[in-house]
Amino acid sequence: MSRRDALRRLLTVTVPVIVVNAAVQAVTVLPGTTPGLGMGFVLLTLVSFVSFSASAALLAAASLPALSAPGRRRLLLPVATWAAFAALVLAVALSSLVSPVLLPIVATVALVIAPGLASGAPRPRSIARPFAATPLRAALLTIVSLLVTALGLVVALLVGFFIAGPWSALLTWLVLGGLAAALLHAWARLWARAAPRE
Repeated sequence: MSRRDALRRLLTVTVPVIVVNAAVQAVTVLPGTTPGLGMGFVLLTLVSFVSFSASAALLAAASLPALSAPGRRRLLLPVATWAAFAALVLAVALSSLVSPVLLPIVATVALVIAPGLASGAPRPRSIARPFAATPLRAALLTIVSLLVTALGLVVALLVGFFIAGPWSALLTWLVLGGLAAALLHAWARLWARAAPRE
């Protein structure tokens, strides 16, 4: 498969996932949904969480060359993989509540291990194989990931400050989704390059 075909296959999953997740996130901040313990707000929070978890798993799975090859349709991930991505998203969400400085670090760790999770890596050690196979590239991509996630945080704060409501959420999640997809794709390529040849 040529690079152009691989990119086309990647984009046929990536763009709809980003747009649908951004739309869902925008709907969850419609007027009248104030934070609290009411059933409506809890339900919207759950919908937001499920949408974000599913989009993260689908973007990671679509980014892996082996998973998006023509002979393999592997976007239907095992339940354990979905649960692992939900745990990753929960860790990122909780880190954002603890400290804005912690968010880029936890998000970068999630980006590093996401391709391994999506591929069904058998051991936790195999998830970090890009650092063993190509340590300089992995270190540089880690720095880039930290900088891009920090920049994404600043952009999200500025968009939220100047634009309010659902339009802010839509724009924020489109930008963050695009940045996350690009970083996931870079980590997936590095992870696939470090994979043992079968």
